[in-house]
Amino acid sequence: MKCLPLKFFIFILLQSHFIFAQYVLSDSIALKGSHFSHLQSNAIGDVFLIADDQQLLKIDQHKKLKTYPLKKLVSQLDTHLSLRTAVGYNFQEIEFLDDQLNPIQDRIYFNQYQIYPSAVIIADSQLLWYFDPIEQRLIQWNYQLKTTISKSNMLFFKDGDTTITDIYAIKNSIFLKSQNWMYEYDVFGNFKSEIPLKPHLKHVFRDDFIHLLDEQNLTSINLLTKNISTMDNFFNGKDFTMSNDQLFVIKNKGLYIYTRIKK
Repeated sequence: MKCLPLKFFIFILLQSHFIFAQYVLSDSIALKGSHFSHLQSNAIGDVFLIADDQQLLKIDQHKKLKTYPLKKLVSQLDTHLSLRTAVGYNFQEIEFLDDQLNPIQDRIYFNQYQIYPSAVIIADSQLLWYFDPIEQRLIQWNYQLKTTISKSNMLFFKDGDTTITDIYAIKNSIFLKSQNWMYEYDVFGNFKSEIPLKPHLKHVFRDDFIHLLDEQNLTSINLLTKNISTMDNFFNGKDFTMSNDQLFVIKNKGLYIYTRIKK
């Protein structure tokens, strides 16, 4: 891992006109590999991504790199618990790593328990939520005791939606993301509301928001107030994630770090 060449760094600054939408390009890190995916961050500013489907990379706040070898295809990274990272493989099994990327318990093989989820989120050291596409329900499961805690009401999809692709939990609400809509439930599994989503290429959940990226814009929806704001897609990256006051972007085999300008 090393800094990108200064001339190239300056070129990118000029291309971005230095400041857009209250962000400034503050750093960059060269990455080894030809393909990067599953870019994620956690609340303390660590960044995670998969390189060439073979390695999990973690770059901490001090630019220190840790790696973890992968032998199976990663279908999901869950990093919202800062000291625990969940790695999902082929939607069939899940592995838990500590903040040093060391496994901390045996892998869970969902099929052993007749579970076939389309999306999973870890709630804490014992509980997770998953969506069952057969029952069409949100289910809370104790992954230590291997027991079902609760099931939601059946979900009825809006037009254009076919399955749940992501789950996010915040402040006693569970949000199920599909292709064109999000469906909000409370922690008891009762349906609360629907939120329409504009067409997008990538989405990121962070704090109270879902951020939707398309070719022209980055749209932010406050999940609690439903307020919507939009800014230009000034960084033109292939992948992005956000953490507090930072924006992380993958492009040109580098990780570019933008910092929000505080007024």
